[in-house]
Amino acid sequence: MVTLPEIESYSTETKESLSKYSPIFSHYLNHLQRDSSTFEDELRKKKHKHWLKCALATFSDMVSPEDVCSYWSQETEILLKSAWQHLALPEDDVCLLLYGKLGSFELNLSSDVDVVFVKSNETTQPDIQTKVKKLIQLLNANTPFGFAYRVDLNLRPGGDNSPLIPNKNHFFNFYDEYLEAWHRLSFIRVRPLFKGSELADDLTSYCKKRCFPKRMDFSVLEEIKNVRSKIAFQWRRSQEPFDIKLHPGGIRDIELYIHSLQVIYGGRNPSLRAPKISEAMRALADMGALKQEEMDFLFSFYWRLRKIENLIHIKEDQHTYLLQKSFFRELSQFQITEDEVQQGFKKAEQIIGGFFVQKKPKPAESQVPAAELSQASQKAIAEIRGLKSASIKKQGIEKLKDDILNTYVNKAKDIAIDEELAIQIFRDFIFSIKSKTSIFYLLHRHRELLENLAWLFSISPYVGQILTRRPELIDSFALGQVVIDDKEDIEALWESLVDYKLLGQLMGIIELFKNPDSDKYFQHLSEQADLIVRSLIDFQCRDLNAEPLEVLTMGKWSGKELGVRSDLDFVFLSEQEPSGKQIKVARRMITLLTTRSNAGRLYDIDLRLKPNENAGPLILHRPAFLKFIKNRAEPWQKQAYLRSRLCGQSEFFLKDHFDFLRLNSQQIVDLDNIHKKLLKPSTATSIDIKHAPGGLLQTEFTVQKKILSADGVPQHTTTTSLIDLLNADEKIKEKLKKNYRFLRRLEQIFQITNDSSSTKVGAKSNNLGRVSKMLGVENVFARLETVVSEQQQLFKELDLNH
Repeated sequence: MVTLPEIESYSTETKESLSKYSPIFSHYLNHLQRDSSTFEDELRKKKHKHWLKCALATFSDMVSPEDVCSYWSQETEILLKSAWQHLALPEDDVCLLLYGKLGSFELNLSSDVDVVFVKSNETTQPDIQTKVKKLIQLLNANTPFGFAYRVDLNLRPGGDNSPLIPNKNHFFNFYDEYLEAWHRLSFIRVRPLFKGSELADDLTSYCKKRCFPKRMDFSVLEEIKNVRSKIAFQWRRSQEPFDIKLHPGGIRDIELYIHSLQVIYGGRNPSLRAPKISEAMRALADMGALKQEEMDFLFSFYWRLRKIENLIHIKEDQHTYLLQKSFFRELSQFQITEDEVQQGFKKAEQIIGGFFVQKKPKPAESQVPAAELSQASQKAIAEIRGLKSASIKKQGIEKLKDDILNTYVNKAKDIAIDEELAIQIFRDFIFSIKSKTSIFYLLHRHRELLENLAWLFSISPYVGQILTRRPELIDSFALGQVVIDDKEDIEALWESLVDYKLLGQLMGIIELFKNPDSDKYFQHLSEQADLIVRSLIDFQCRDLNAEPLEVLTMGKWSGKELGVRSDLDFVFLSEQEPSGKQIKVARRMITLLTTRSNAGRLYDIDLRLKPNENAGPLILHRPAFLKFIKNRAEPWQKQAYLRSRLCGQSEFFLKDHFDFLRLNSQQIVDLDNIHKKLLKPSTATSIDIKHAPGGLLQTEFTVQKKILSADGVPQHTTTTSLIDLLNADEKIKEKLKKNYRFLRRLEQIFQITNDSSSTKVGAKSNNLGRVSKMLGVENVFARLETVVSEQQQLFKELDLNH
């Protein structure tokens, strides 16, 4: 609740100064001194008192305009509730929906109150119509104490010609049939006067669903542009120099811009559904839909205009937004100048106007000559151009589609990895979305998407299939983020986490091919797994009221080296003896991680690193686990636990108990025997990146054996950090790390390109040409031969196998 200083707290000088500026101020003060005998008059006296407090707070510059509007709104709501209860209107049978600035707690001092009455379908109250009319009369009528509020009912479905109180079915049916863009905008700020009834819940839930479509839809901008044009027409008719509400870049324009962004992006991000414009601006900036510097300016200028608005209303309590030139002289103490307002309008209009203006195609996006394309590419392009859909009915959409197609083909040619593949997959993608108008508007608005798609579709059918199967991911791809919904139910959380993983893979793959530093790619996918698993566990523990449960990550997950096709090696840990609720959480976790749906699955998992493998308990008691490692762990298990960290943390889990893992010479020999069985000799035409001598497996195992037998205590579990611990020449360690990074990068690119988990590279493997282009290596197989041979020589120099 916002509070304002009492009228009595202001000095006589301040009140006199305000009285000179505003005759209505003294008029309302006099009303407070008069006796009232009816509810209607008492309601007006209370309203006048709150109005006077707002006027004084505004005129004295003691309170922000945002707090003044919030206070005025909350007190107006209280008075509306008292009037409702005075007339004994039933809350369950009829709902009063508050729209506009009252709905968002941003009501200005002389604004109309925008409301809509809706009755339930089952009501049997015969006098509801009569009581509602009395309520409107009670608020609108002029008495010796003036009026209370101007009530505007024009927002009801159907407008002036519709029933005063539509029932719920009429309300739903109208918007199901006639929903327009401006209705969506109005629904952003809808709330019921009384919450909690089934009728109120149904109406507000319906409005939010119709307001925020699940898919980003920039086609609504065409409708919103028409709304903006009507506002501009009304402004041009104004005879005054400034109409701060309707002027381009003014109050209405800023609200229209922010609400449009909310409608477009709010279906994917619940934080954008805020009815208050300040909260909406901050949320839009946080997600990147609004530049921070633009948000800062619009926020400041908007509330500057709202302050001016209240100062205009204070003068005569009239519903006007005309800013006379005399205002700047009368209120010079507020340091509001004509030039400041003019420049503010101009800057705001530049920001807003640029959003609503459709960009023209660049010359570089002209059509690629057919002679430069293969026959398969030409055929795919013709099929895209020939695709028609009932949803393509906006004027100019075919021209827009051509512009997007030409831009995409140019990007694919510039990338020059596999132009034909890029065009073929783009055709499949367009067919999968059924050529929806909304997608073309989205691609047109987010031009960087076309370049990213050209990269992805040039690389691998596997990558293309992700978006072809899940075209709705394109919205999140445009934003570069997925909002994880952990507030409602496990199904919503799981679905958002699947999208989060898929989007992370797509963005990671682009980063892998553009950035030679592949460590960031592996770290990104590993930290993504941390967030997914922690989100699921935390939700389940809250849901079941279970004690906290830890996940001890192992292997590549522990070392923050997860790839696109990596599974998750881990064990569950508990500080206490595992409870029944914790066991239930763990079981649910396994199901959630491995469940397959149309969206795919989260991860394959491996729990075999538990002390007793599949026969052991599902959750390990930490003290008992440490005791097992110290006294009973096999050498191969100790090696596995060298790569362990708690999910969400970065440090080596057993750094304080590293002595438990130390291996003697006989145990090292035992490990050597295991490792030799895993190696696969290379041939002149085939090398296994993972299992070849000098490959990934031998690099990881031999470094780990050296650490366990002699070298220092790890603080982290990445392979490169373990190499840094070796007691060896720095140049040799740098070569080891460079070769290892090349092998990991090649492994990922090879698997992604071939849509396979295989790590066996043939001298004439399919798609090796694409791999060569992405690595910037002329002969990948020859380079691989050199690297594994060099690794083996480095192992001999370091004597890592002995």
